[in-house]
Amino acid sequence: MVGRKPAKIGSNAKVKNETIGKHVRYIGMGDKWYVCAACNRKFLRGFFWEEGDKNGCTQRCLSKLIEA
Repeated sequence: MVGRKPAKIGSNAKVKNETIGKHVRYIGMGDKWYVCAACNRKFLRGFFWEEGDKNGCTQRCLSKLIEA
């Protein structure tokens, strides 16, 4: 279309998310459940995220623990 202006990219543009930590598989044995320190979610098998000595069930939980 003639006379149309290009779209403006403002401050509301989505910022590319950076990956925080490493994705690690957790397999508990018997009563060894994984408990997230940020949200208290528990699971016996699944994946969690770790960075240094801190870990969380999601990247959001991990980033909360790193900030604190």
